Amino acid sequence: MDIYDQQGIDQMMSDLKLKVLPQIKNEIEKRAKKSDLTARVVTLQSAPTSSTTSYTVNNVAINFSIGDEVRVVDQDSDLGYTFYKLYNLVTEGNVTTAVWGELGGGGSLPFNIYLQGASEIDGSTQIINQGVLEEPEQESEEENESNNESNNE
Repeated sequence: MDIYDQQGIDQMMSDLKLKVLPQIKNEIEKRAKKSDLTARVVTLQSAPTSSTTSYTVNNVAINFSIGDEVRVVDQDSDLGYTFYKLYNLVTEGNVTTAVWGELGGGGSLPFNIYLQGASEIDGSTQIINQGVLEEPEQESEEENESNNESNNE
């Protein structure tokens, strides 16, 4: 076959597709089944409770482990899901209780954050230095008096 023989190349590609595509499809299906059983974040129908200690995939019960995360569809969430993490499993007798916590479960800073230029910093400004919130510096009485005098002029 000549390298420039388009018909020969097309035939070779067709033969290759017939032989290789079924193998690729089978491999994809095998991996999909395997990944179903090893999913890192499981989607639940409702928020996990203390009795949520396992889930089912293809009729196989799989126990949750500490550190596992799940998600629940949440139309009000920006992400479309609310995420939960399993923090502990406590077994007393034959009963295992799960301790779940909501991830990113809200909370807010006790103050507003405003971005401003360095020339606009005053005594009420709080500064974040390398991730640590610093207390505002208190002006000494002399600085207060000199500021008051300059403001009165």
